[in-house]
Amino acid sequence: MTTLEIRLPTDQYRSMPIPGHTYKGKPSKIATCFVRATDIPPELGDWMDVNPRMPARKRDRQELAGRVARRIVKTLQDTPDLFALKNQGIHVLVDGAEFTNEKGGVGILTLRLTDKSRHGIPNGGHTFFAIREAVEDDESDPPEDAWVRLHVLEHVDPEHITELAEGLNRSLQVDDASLHNLEGKFDLIKDALDGKAGADQISYKMGEPGSVDIQDVLSYMAALNPSLFPGDNGKQPNSIFGQPAKVLKYFVDEEDGDGGGFSTMLPHLHEILVLWERVLEECARYSTSQPRLALLNRRKGKENQKKSPRPALFAAGRTIDRRVFSGLVYPIFAAFRANVSEKDWKKGKMSWVVDPELLLEETIDQLCAVIRTAYTDNRSDPAVVGKKQAAYLACYQVVLLKLARMGKLSS
Repeated sequence: MTTLEIRLPTDQYRSMPIPGHTYKGKPSKIATCFVRATDIPPELGDWMDVNPRMPARKRDRQELAGRVARRIVKTLQDTPDLFALKNQGIHVLVDGAEFTNEKGGVGILTLRLTDKSRHGIPNGGHTFFAIREAVEDDESDPPEDAWVRLHVLEHVDPEHITELAEGLNRSLQVDDASLHNLEGKFDLIKDALDGKAGADQISYKMGEPGSVDIQDVLSYMAALNPSLFPGDNGKQPNSIFGQPAKVLKYFVDEEDGDGGGFSTMLPHLHEILVLWERVLEECARYSTSQPRLALLNRRKGKENQKKSPRPALFAAGRTIDRRVFSGLVYPIFAAFRANVSEKDWKKGKMSWVVDPELLLEETIDQLCAVIRTAYTDNRSDPAVVGKKQAAYLACYQVVLLKLARMGKLSS
């Protein structure tokens, strides 16, 4: 008989009986605690028989597929400190659970699983495999700041496991339905991108193929939206970094009204997506004289820091050499809203003050230097940089100053 015993450090563990339920004379219990995501052992992935929704993998079997799964991975990579708040956690059915305080007051939770037909992960499989993907990513350090909630179910009657698992997994269906209600609004985006490179790579709802989440598209639009972030003295897009629900609300509220910034940007949406990839491409370049952002927060060693090029989706014919953390790139990208013509915006139109490609070429080295300094000053943590207003303001001022030197600020 296969047996798995897991020991997990945790400060607190709370257990309570489930009213009216017992198994073999023992009260059924549910308990909860938080553990570091990096402490979740890979062996638990072999205990998925009790889960009705085995997470889908991409063809190479290394990455999770689907918009919900990719969103979980993105949170672990970009804002690991928010993971405990944004993720529902992992449910684990066990034969036994014991919490002890060991030498030095360290709390240890020991879980024992003895039967794959009765024990394992009935809900949270996507979270488990997303954690493993982030931990095993050779290009970056493990998400040490990420905590995940464990829901431990002990002495549950096997007859109820199927119903329990199906009930817990309904949360995915609710998410799908809520986004489905927005499909009519997303049609405007689909129309704007029709026939453009990369249009088929956008996933508009759960389960739909595509490597780019529609909420990421909206976040790129929001970062350049002067109606939301009008200038260098007001609020900066750091307030929406890692906050897809907030961006989605901005979009819905605006479209439910009289239109506005998002609608104004639609004719230039593909250019915005190209600009995002071009900023990524330039940030990912590396030379000893100009390192830019390519190797920040990467594991040490030549093997981990070598190129892993991938083709751009929207910027046809371009290649992005390495993955760069969004928290480092987003402040740079957001700075280009200084290049949106204020005069035309007030008339309900969007236009660029100068060619974004020219402006990118003129400012990218200085922008990367700003972010490298912010990275050093903020615990070498990309997620912290992505939430720092000062990083956005400094980048915005770099672009604004370049436009002033080009004599373009009156546009």
